[in-house]
Amino acid sequence: MARTLQPDDVSAGADSFCVLAEMLLKTNAKTILPCILGDTRPELLRVECDVPKMDVPVWLACHRDLAGSDRLNHLMDALEKLMQPHLGALGGDRSG
Repeated sequence: MARTLQPDDVSAGADSFCVLAEMLLKTNAKTILPCILGDTRPELLRVECDVPKMDVPVWLACHRDLAGSDRLNHLMDALEKLMQPHLGALGGDRSG
């Protein structure tokens, strides 16, 4: 992003997509949001433009003593199953 934007074009920033979405509701600005977050907010309008393809991984933080534990592995499996039906929306598909 820093390679494609001019510093004068940036008025604010956040390290949370949820915070960015809330900021948009208070301003007349533009930002890049995951489609699954922006498309669920009727107050926001998706604008088609040339945005480089980006993949943003989902992180699960845990204490190092839990890494590789059965409990954590079960949680990661459950989260993957919960996200599976939403892969289209996560990828920007508006059909469902």
